[in-house]
Amino acid sequence: MSNSKLYAGVLHALGMGQHKIRNFEETIDLRVNLRNYDYARRRFIVRFKLPHVYNPNLRVLVFTDQKVKVNDPNVEIVDRDYLVTFRRSRKRIKKFLNKAATIADDTIIRALPRLVGPQIVKMGKFPSLFTMAEIHDAIKSCRRKCEWRVKKCLTLTATVGHLGMSSIQLFENVQAALESLAPKLELQNWKNLQSLVLKSSMGKPFFIFKKIPPKLLPGEHDWMPEVHARLSAVGSHRRARFVPAIPVPRQVMRRPMVFHRMGKGHAKN
Repeated sequence: MSNSKLYAGVLHALGMGQHKIRNFEETIDLRVNLRNYDYARRRFIVRFKLPHVYNPNLRVLVFTDQKVKVNDPNVEIVDRDYLVTFRRSRKRIKKFLNKAATIADDTIIRALPRLVGPQIVKMGKFPSLFTMAEIHDAIKSCRRKCEWRVKKCLTLTATVGHLGMSSIQLFENVQAALESLAPKLELQNWKNLQSLVLKSSMGKPFFIFKKIPPKLLPGEHDWMPEVHARLSAVGSHRRARFVPAIPVPRQVMRRPMVFHRMGKGHAKN
């Protein structure tokens, strides 16, 4: 993967000023598709910081009992009395913490598990510690934090920028995101990487990297006429299940159109 290809994807995502004017700030996501990866056994979470703010409108919750005034409409000051009103309700807490970053000072951070409950830890929203002298830097730092998380899917997505950024800033953010993921994929010599896609919220995707599947050998596709012949000989009026006698590649085994179960309710041809 060359830097020229990566920079071409950055220019495509930004659109060179050709995007429509919308009522919201479009973000740019970096999507990583994996292949032949057992996510049930090899789950991981990688947290990293980008060199530039990827979303200036990110909602930030500041947990503190002190009086603080921040001139930012996307920053909310939350005190102890407001947290008590939730009554440890999981639905209300989950809705309140959704799509928000959290920070807290030393006056309230130890009481959060008792006031909010374990839901804040399960969601991965436990706040980081800050001091009042560094509150503006802490808010800016929250808008630079990202993570790669492998759970039950082979697609990883991280927000790396927005349309208001310059091409150099977005290029540096994408490079930092890929460098944080490199130690996890280099263990298998990058064999688990299928594709890298850069896409804005309302734009078309751009493939920075795409692995072409290997072609079948000349003798590996000769079994296809036999498959269709055996399927047509079974008939749709009888219940049967096709079991191929020839080993079939994995890519074809996943196709539901080749292997199916025919029952009595199907109409005859």
